[in-house]
Amino acid sequence: MRNTLYLLMRDVISVNRLKVAGRVGYDRFRNAAAEPLLLDVLCRTNVQRELEKSINYASLTDTINAVSQRSFGSLDSFASAISAAALSYHGVEALNLRVTKEKGLLKGTLHYQGEYSSSGECISNFHISGIDVDTIIGIHPWERQFKQKVVMDVIIPGAEYSSVTIDKLIQFLEQSSYEVLEDLVLDAARLAVVDLKHSTVTIKAAKPSALTFADSASVEVTRSASDFESTVGSSESISISDNATTVVLSLGSNLGNKKHNIQSALEQLEKRGVGKVVDTSQLYETAAMYVQDQPSFLNGACKITTTHSPHELLSAIKAIEKDLGRDLNGQVKGPRPIDMDILLYGDQVVKSDTLNIPHVSISERAFVLRPLCDIIPSHIPPTHSLTPTQALQRLDDPSLKLVLPVGDRLIPLREKRWVMGILNCTPDSFSDGGRSYSPDDAYANAVRMIDDGVDIIDVGGMSTRPNAPDVPAEEEVARVTPVIKRLRQSHPSVIISVDTFKASVAQAAVEAGADIVNDVSGGTADAAMFDTVAKLGVPYILMHMRGDSSTMTSLTEYDGGVVEGVQRETQRRVAAAIESGIRRWNLIIDPGLGFAKDLDGNLELLRHLNEFGGRVPSEDTSSQLLTAQPLLNLSRLPLLVGHSRKAFIGKITDVAVAKDRVAGTAATTIAAFAGGADIVRVHDVKESVDVAKMARAM
Repeated sequence: MRNTLYLLMRDVISVNRLKVAGRVGYDRFRNAAAEPLLLDVLCRTNVQRELEKSINYASLTDTINAVSQRSFGSLDSFASAISAAALSYHGVEALNLRVTKEKGLLKGTLHYQGEYSSSGECISNFHISGIDVDTIIGIHPWERQFKQKVVMDVIIPGAEYSSVTIDKLIQFLEQSSYEVLEDLVLDAARLAVVDLKHSTVTIKAAKPSALTFADSASVEVTRSASDFESTVGSSESISISDNATTVVLSLGSNLGNKKHNIQSALEQLEKRGVGKVVDTSQLYETAAMYVQDQPSFLNGACKITTTHSPHELLSAIKAIEKDLGRDLNGQVKGPRPIDMDILLYGDQVVKSDTLNIPHVSISERAFVLRPLCDIIPSHIPPTHSLTPTQALQRLDDPSLKLVLPVGDRLIPLREKRWVMGILNCTPDSFSDGGRSYSPDDAYANAVRMIDDGVDIIDVGGMSTRPNAPDVPAEEEVARVTPVIKRLRQSHPSVIISVDTFKASVAQAAVEAGADIVNDVSGGTADAAMFDTVAKLGVPYILMHMRGDSSTMTSLTEYDGGVVEGVQRETQRRVAAAIESGIRRWNLIIDPGLGFAKDLDGNLELLRHLNEFGGRVPSEDTSSQLLTAQPLLNLSRLPLLVGHSRKAFIGKITDVAVAKDRVAGTAATTIAAFAGGADIVRVHDVKESVDVAKMARAM
């Protein structure tokens, strides 16, 4: 492992290739089961003759084995726990750690490599080695006749690892047909950096059949975002199908379960091989425009890639509409369970008796333009002179409302300021641990919040305070599901979220009646979270954090400053969430005050909340081109701020006891609302409801 932090430590005592059985994340079949782990632990120290001053590697091994008995959501959280245990030994000044899941992937081997110092510094990466795929590679005629093995290695920064990246690279490799390895690795790197939004990547591809008397020939490259500045956001970025065209569709429904109808239409597009959904808009409720004596519409838009021709696509869309219950011979512009129109097809102009592209009514419909502003705000369609943003400014439609789909309901998000009450069903929360630990106490406190006017109740079964111990998923489920079920039965209209970073807990909570998943890790703690939320189809609060509860306080430095750094890292998580199938209309952003931010960092984020979503949008800098990449401008997403009783408020106001920080929290709530926050997450519901009322009135 390359050393970058600890060059001054010349002596090493190590435990090499220690085999343990651990429950860390999911195995190759996405099951939470014990599996073999291989550890290399290099303790950097000053070796001396006196054994009492040395490191007892037998004792260290016992400690590592004890830590391995616990369950962890991810490799990096497991590694953090191992490093903390090793660094607690006298004389260990720094640590190099390598953890290998030999059976963690269907293709390749997953390694975590971390360098830790006693002061809390950490540099880490994930190394996926031995991804072998049979593909066409070579310049000679006989090489073009048969597939041969290519073996790929990938190294990405630890905070950016996602199984989605590996899946996409494997898919890319399987579908490739290159003549030389150089082109293959360069395009694979471009896919990882440009399309999958990694800050840097190292990719090595080896060709075992290339040389008769050598194991292989290989090419390795390292690339970062700066290497592709001329292509980021352009139509040159790599997609899985080089022949696919980027298409924009409008979506509408005003019969039945409107959100379900739209979601089903998108699922059918992909299941039938019509196209891949690469981005979606928010959802908007609007009054009927032409035939007014009918229910209101739910409208949106999506961006897909397809190999269908325009008329083939039209036929496929009509078939989906019919199968989802639309009467294609019914009243023109009348009620329908689903309505899809082709708005744009690349840069093509189509004029025929059955199809016009761009759609002839784009510029006259606010319910079309507003969703387009979520996905292509700066694109000028062919034959048009205005962007969707500019065209929308010329229209006035007060009936158009941004809605959050919660269960069977459509919540008008911008009609009020929303208060989320914190219900910690834990014995060790930083400010109210134990107050709602028993099911009866939790239920009583939840009802009290409802009486005080709360909008959302956030039920959590594990503390996320610094250095909080991990809780097994089964215990977390046992803490949160009883109160969720009871609340859902007694108060069916209350909105319930579950505060968890474990996919299995999120699944159980939603099945028990929760409406929203609130994940403090933004999907980094559990590789299955994004896929689980996508399948559940519920709103998802994506919070920014670094590390875990034991390491986040040491990870407060950001290249380019905290605002730019948090924005950049959040955008990567948003891209991964959308790629996994989480729709934009289900995303809520939380910049994560207090998580891997120091006092000044928290204040900077509060001053620049418009960079992260909410009601005060920042300047639009999106591409004017129609590309297959999702729009990552966070300012167009709903915004939650969680600041209640946090340490930075206590430091500023000189209030040591967390529950006494009511006034400081209220002042910060006003600042959050002024910065554009849609939702605040708080302990003191009654006071915060009053603040929200005043914020709306002002």
